[in-house]
This record gives sequence, structure tokens and C-alpha cells, in this order.
Amino acid sequence: MQSCSPSRLAAYIGINRSLLATLTVGIMSTGTALADDFDWSGSYLGGYVSYNWGELNTEGNVAHLSTDEDEVPILGIFGGYRWNFANDVVAGIAVEIPLLAEEDGAEDVTFYSRANGRNPPANYEYDIDYAVMVLGQVGRSYGRFLPYVEAGVGRLGTDYRVNNVDNNNNYSPGSVQQTSNDHWIWKAGAGVDYAVDDNLIAGFKLSYIRSNQESYDVPWLAPPPSNIGAKSVSAYFTLAWRFD
Repeated sequence: MQSCSPSRLAAYIGINRSLLATLTVGIMSTGTALADDFDWSGSYLGGYVSYNWGELNTEGNVAHLSTDEDEVPILGIFGGYRWNFANDVVAGIAVEIPLLAEEDGAEDVTFYSRANGRNPPANYEYDIDYAVMVLGQVGRSYGRFLPYVEAGVGRLGTDYRVNNVDNNNNYSPGSVQQTSNDHWIWKAGAGVDYAVDDNLIAGFKLSYIRSNQESYDVPWLAPPPSNIGAKSVSAYFTLAWRFD
């Protein structure tokens, strides 16, 4: 066993005291953040960016649709109100409105496809015309952290197009068959918010979203019904301003 000089021992003790003090401050800071008596009550308004992994949910005369699995980014706004009760339970209501979504679609795989020498092929495009969702939330406050669950219902309007096919279902580059419809949408998920300061709130959440099927009656999908809906899993990054 090696001997330890008084000077080395003092330096060793000094280093470890410094490390212990640093760890203690870190732990106390974390504990303070968790134990901070933050009041989540009040209204808020913010924006979000989400990434959505989804697919069409079809029924009827749509067998020639390709398997349509989409990855679509969406930008939107949201706002709402929360009540922070004495037992640290937080309840709230929120409204979500997507503003900008990437247009997406699928290629026909049976008739006017690239495999059959058609370029451009017949393809399907759809985009969001409008969407609005009302959500209920409930969570438990841990100081500046707020884990919660949410669920809600809304309405979604979409435009649907079959490109490069005329109304007689002949291959015709540049021609379009077009229709639109409205869907009910349901959403459930969970997330966590963090109060950066008394007003700025950052958050992350995961959601499952599903729409009902509606008939999209264009000649290419005749005879009806040609029922199309969608389902997706979405990851959201949110940033909001809470009003005192």
C-alpha cells in the first residue's frame, strides 16, 4: 500500500469536496425545478411543428391504389386554457389548427403506371383544405414539468385528385379528375410541457389520429363506393406563450 503525503491528501480531499459540492448544487437545482410551486392556470397561444407517419384506410373500389404510407411534416397553431387545482391536478381545453402541410399522394399500380410505360403515370394527390380539433387535457404538475394525456375530436376537409386521366378514364397527361370531402377526426395522445420561465412553455407529445371513411366519387374510382380515410402517428414539438 502506498503512503499518501499530507499535501496530496489535502489536494485529494479538496478535489472531492469540490466535486461533491458541484453534484449537490446540481441535485438541489433539479429538485428545486421539480418542486417549484408553478401555477399552470391561464390561457396560452403557440405554434407547433409535427412529423406524421400515416397511411390511407380504404374500402370499396380502390384496389388499384398503391400502398400509401406517408411521412408528412405539418406546421400549425394552438391555444387553450388550463386550470391548476390545489392537488396539483391540471385540466384544460385546447384548440389545434394545422396551417401548412406537405401535399402527398400515391401512384396507380394497375393501369396507367410507369411499369406499363406511362410517364407521367396516373397518380393520386390529396391535401388538407382545412382542419380544426378541440381537445381535452388532464395531467399532474411536478413544478415546472407537466405530463398530461389528451383526447379530442375535429373536422378535416381534403381535396382529392387523379392526375393524367380524363373524365372518360383515358390516359391524358395534364388532365385531372377532382373532388373533395369532409371527415370527422379523432385524436388521443400524451405529452409533457416544461415552463422555461413564467410565460414561455416548451413541449413534446405523441398522438394517434384517425379519420372516418368518406366516399370520393370520381370516374376513375367508379362504381362507388370508393371510401377513403386515414390514420397516423404524429410527433409534435410545441412552443407557447402563457398569459398571466
